[in-house]
Amino acid sequence: MRIRPLETITRPGLWDCDVSPDGQAVAAPYREDDGLRLGVWSTAGCNPLLSLDLPGPYTRPRFAQRGARLAAAREGEEVTVWSLADGRRLYSRAREGGAPISDHAFGHGGETLAVAQGDRVSLFEVEGGAYLATVAAPAEIGALRSSPDGQLLAVGLRAGGVMVVDLEARETVAMLPGIEQPVVALSFHPREPWVLAATAPSFAQAGEARRRVAHGWAHIQSYRTGEEIARIPCDYQAVLVGEGRYVATLTNNSRNLWFWQIAPDVDIVAHIENVAPELAVERTGEETRQVTLAATPAGDLLAVAGLTRPVSAAGVLRLYAIQPEAAPQPQP
Repeated sequence: MRIRPLETITRPGLWDCDVSPDGQAVAAPYREDDGLRLGVWSTAGCNPLLSLDLPGPYTRPRFAQRGARLAAAREGEEVTVWSLADGRRLYSRAREGGAPISDHAFGHGGETLAVAQGDRVSLFEVEGGAYLATVAAPAEIGALRSSPDGQLLAVGLRAGGVMVVDLEARETVAMLPGIEQPVVALSFHPREPWVLAATAPSFAQAGEARRRVAHGWAHIQSYRTGEEIARIPCDYQAVLVGEGRYVATLTNNSRNLWFWQIAPDVDIVAHIENVAPELAVERTGEETRQVTLAATPAGDLLAVAGLTRPVSAAGVLRLYAIQPEAAPQPQP
């Protein structure tokens, strides 16, 4: 594979990001002296495309499948959708009591919005805000991600496990076994019926402190057969890249970005040094590290955003072009 560094964006407080499906734009919340912003930049030249004023801290920016809309969540209380053409606020959904909103995702080309709260996913129309349906989960939800065509929704559970929901039928079509740690990030393979689930490390309570007992994993499984395709070490962050042939991961014992091939054997093929911020561990065992990986569905563009230190105000977003190796051609 070939990895080519592209642009770098530096803004205070920038660490959470998303890349548009066509790879033309990247979005991230950040901080200015006069308030909070949600910025959108072109990936070629990193020219500012949009800067939205925010009333509070927002995270989890998400582009719609067709790239015309952008959503983000405010402190588990509200999800807002904006038009990328003019920055107009199109829709806002506040939580309805109980557990905070844990994640959100677009479906059907950005026409619908899935909102996770507690152990359920509720679906709404963006235009008009009509309620469509609710799909129940067997445990509290930690992460959502839509398939590239917006037909399927991967739902990651804090107790471990992934369910796949058909958004048109509004029903669960698969439950992926063998994932025991909290699922915190998800991505779909661009061609195969596979989903990647990145999990958090495992901790044990020792008095008033927590002790890490196991790192997390990037599980790649078929949602048609339940077969495990690969399992790769990571902590919190992993994403498919290079047409789904590789996985980019971060681990908390390294500041490097690691690239693993999936087949024919799982193996490290490349790494980039000093991309992620340092890890800080409090006396209580709490780990602090603000960093995000995001990629296009095809995995040809990768974004890595993180604070330069765990509690630093300086945030950096780095873009990389990913080109898989050319497939061998049959000889005449």
